[in-house]
Amino acid sequence: MKHRAAQIPEAWLNEWRRKIKKTRTLDIDQLSRIAMLTPAQLWENVADDDVLGGDLVITVVTSNQDILKIYARLGRNERQALFSRNGLDLRLLPPHISAVLPEALRVDSRSSFDADTPTRLLARRGGIGSQFQYVFTFTAAGQETKEWRLVTPKYESKDDSTSKNE
Repeated sequence: MKHRAAQIPEAWLNEWRRKIKKTRTLDIDQLSRIAMLTPAQLWENVADDDVLGGDLVITVVTSNQDILKIYARLGRNERQALFSRNGLDLRLLPPHISAVLPEALRVDSRSSFDADTPTRLLARRGGIGSQFQYVFTFTAAGQETKEWRLVTPKYESKDDSTSKNE
């Protein structure tokens, strides 16, 4: 039984289950929403789920949680800029987002986030079969300082794995 503090709307779980069954993966929008769950919510709702559970989603979310949480906080225009040719100018973000960047990006806030230093976050998306690969690049003063690679989880139903073993 789920603890009250760890409960999330069943509609969220149903949406994620439908998406992963239909497309065989979750995209960055769903993964970023999952990353915003508390640890208790993540473990009690996602880890134990028949469709979402196991290492499938948990590993992708927990190993990329910082960048996914940044993405989750961005609005539609900021997400579009993130995937544009020039990326997202981080100096233009509202304070509630920019305040978490130094810790989330794990960079030196004094040198990377002063008002005079151009800082950008760029994202690219490519396909790998039914999965997606996202590459995020953080640059400060035109120099690449950090890169993240995120590959979305690949869903195989129990029926898929049974038929492969026969």
